[in-house]
Amino acid sequence: MDKPVSDYVPMLSLRFGALAPKIREQLKEQKFPVTASVAKAYQDVADAITILAVHGYIPERVRDKARQKLVKTIASHRDARGSGAGGK
Repeated sequence: MDKPVSDYVPMLSLRFGALAPKIREQLKEQKFPVTASVAKAYQDVADAITILAVHGYIPERVRDKARQKLVKTIASHRDARGSGAGGK
């Protein structure tokens, strides 16, 4: 399993990879309210990044950058909504 991507966004720590808990579960543990549809969208992106990396379509540095961007997107979603992510 890969290391947490927490160095990039303070106060938000997510683990990625095939054996990591679902993003929705991780956000819930951190008291980050998110709707099921928003969490699924984030999970789909995280899964796509993992699949591409596992099958050799992207190198580790690209995988890491993509995961950093996903964490920043999730964090900015919270910031844009105030206390947590809301539905659309």
